[in-house]
Amino acid sequence: MPKAFVLRRPSGLYARFLLPADIQAKTGTRFLVRPLGDSSGDAARLVAARMGYALAQAIKSIRSTGGDLDTKRHLDAAIQSAASPDSRHYELTVPGVLSLKADGPDDHARAMEALAAMRVVIPGLPGVGGLQGAATAPSPPKGPSLRESAKRFLAHYKSTSRAASTQLEAEHSVDLFCDLLDDIPMADLGPAHIDAFREALASWPARARVLPAYKGLSAKAIVAKAKKRGEGGLSIRTMEKHLDRLRTFFNWSVQRRELPHNPLAGLRLQSNADKYTKTKRGFRPDELSALFDPVRRVEQCDDDPMYFWIPLFGLFTGTRLSEAAQLLVSDLAEVGGVWGFHITGEGAKSIKNAQSKRFVPVPERLLALGLLNYAADVKALGFTALFPGGSAGSKNGPGNRVGKWFNRTLLRVSCRIADKEVSFHSTRHTFITAGDNLGFTETQVGALTGHEARSVQARHYIDASTVPQRKERIDRIAASLPVPPLAAYRAGQFTKYFEGIRRKERRARAVADRKARVTERRAVGGR
Repeated sequence: MPKAFVLRRPSGLYARFLLPADIQAKTGTRFLVRPLGDSSGDAARLVAARMGYALAQAIKSIRSTGGDLDTKRHLDAAIQSAASPDSRHYELTVPGVLSLKADGPDDHARAMEALAAMRVVIPGLPGVGGLQGAATAPSPPKGPSLRESAKRFLAHYKSTSRAASTQLEAEHSVDLFCDLLDDIPMADLGPAHIDAFREALASWPARARVLPAYKGLSAKAIVAKAKKRGEGGLSIRTMEKHLDRLRTFFNWSVQRRELPHNPLAGLRLQSNADKYTKTKRGFRPDELSALFDPVRRVEQCDDDPMYFWIPLFGLFTGTRLSEAAQLLVSDLAEVGGVWGFHITGEGAKSIKNAQSKRFVPVPERLLALGLLNYAADVKALGFTALFPGGSAGSKNGPGNRVGKWFNRTLLRVSCRIADKEVSFHSTRHTFITAGDNLGFTETQVGALTGHEARSVQARHYIDASTVPQRKERIDRIAASLPVPPLAAYRAGQFTKYFEGIRRKERRARAVADRKARVTERRAVGGR
């Protein structure tokens, strides 16, 4: 009997079975992986064991027929039957005439179909009701529609404390899928609908919803117009991201038994090698000279602390845009005589993955620009955020304002760098590449950048005892970057900016107070 190996994934528990060599040749795959639904613990192991037994019986049946069965369909039906809470197991016999055996709802339905066909060929064969133990297969309820299920999934997804940008991306993908398809029963969703969605994405223009040419059009109309205009669709990488989000939705629906199986299970548009192929590059020396030109920095960054500091954080420490933008004054701390900042997902902050939580030493090159003096001034003004007035509440997450300015204004307009392979994230690529050029390992650089390693050896926890070594590495990397001499922070440099933030805060409080008073008056019947 095939033994189940239980896998734990973000979408739930799965059972993986290694298929025998002769069955592998028929199916074209070594493993069969199927969800265990909402079971856990011993219940999940029991379901996995039932699947293994059903799989063994199905394999025995396939071998006995000499290959006349649809192998993959037969295996899927057996496992689905074993996982179903309403499994049927029985054998019907008419002495000297026939014997029908059913191991689940699907087998039962096929047995009834076979019996009905036999009655035409064999006169006098008793009907279904005349066979002991037989019963008409019940028609399973269709359940919720696609849109109903999608609405419930998105409500659930928003309650799981994910970052606002992640929620927005999931909502976009699920809504787009619903808009491009008819509102069918969720249980009827199958490969044909996935094929239709993939075909539509191949014609869907990037940022179609905001382009003037498609404004106000339905999703189907956008696809039709894009095909007529001959515009290229989304990249394979972007299409894969849409499918990944839908895969989460479908797994959730399978666990709720609204969907018999995930139609995206096993479907990948990219191999792992393609997935991890870089689509961005680091900045070249001439580009760094333009981006951090002293005169340009005075024009672009001198009156906004986020514009002044955050690109430097990205370049000199490899910090992600969202990580730097959400830093608090209290995150800047001294550990073992080394100044650095804590990157965590505590409070309202969020991080990309478990490896992202880390303490990053501040390189001397950044300290020399007056970072500690700046932090002290911000704290004295009563702000908790290291960079007040950011876009922490933006639907696109922290750093949205800085990212748009850097990518659209500084990079494309001011520096006239049009290459789409570079963006703010290229500061991080530049830092990582510099570390590699200095001979540091992936693990050593990953300890600074919080990069998610793809090998067991590179997954680690860095304790305080390694801070001096990390400080030495980050100083060497920052010093190696070809950036012109930069002007340091001046006391009072951002006074007007901070005054503007306070005015916005006062206005926001006044609006909130007015709304509260109106609500209170309405509650007591006065208007």
